[in-house]
Amino acid sequence: MMAPTARKWSDEEVERRLQAVPVPDRREDWRRMAREPFSEAEIAHAVANIRRTLERMETDLSREAWLAGNAFSLADIHLSPYIVRIGEHAERGIRLGDYPRCADWWQRLTARPAFARARIEAVVFKES
Repeated sequence: MMAPTARKWSDEEVERRLQAVPVPDRREDWRRMAREPFSEAEIAHAVANIRRTLERMETDLSREAWLAGNAFSLADIHLSPYIVRIGEHAERGIRLGDYPRCADWWQRLTARPAFARARIEAVVFKES
């Protein structure tokens, strides 16, 4: 989703933004978005991983109320930044509504007071 915007950045802008990314793997992802687009095979692999994660979550949520059991846990917290951005993948056919247990889990998670305080929001990329 970020690639069209990142490709417009000057080399100096890319370098400035990359310096702010502390994790080497994420820094490389951002560099690739800006200068070496991911191949369709790489995108297909990532989409398959997202689907596999949602399917596993769906299975886990068929057994218990939360991902690691009947209590809200670090497992639920860990996946929330990924699920908040799931709408970015609709054009590739990934919709949270296709995973009803995940959608219910997400509704319950976002209804928690701590979620509102954390201010986890989907990223909206604007053309610069």
